Amino acid sequence: MKIHRHVGVVKAADALTLKEALAAAAVQHKVLAMIGERACVLERADAKALAEALDRISFHPRVIEGDA
Repeated sequence: MKIHRHVGVVKAADALTLKEALAAAAVQHKVLAMIGERACVLERADAKALAEALDRISFHPRVIEGDA
């Protein structure tokens, strides 16, 4: 997951994992764009919420924060 100034790009191992991660954070309806089957773009706050939700359920996503 890479969090930029305005958006976050989320990449998962497969489509099912991405779908489950989005559901865990209840942000599946906030996806701005799908990038293939296993990646999507979210608003920055929603991407951060996704990372926090995954951390709460003992998944530890790799989060890279950047300004670009």
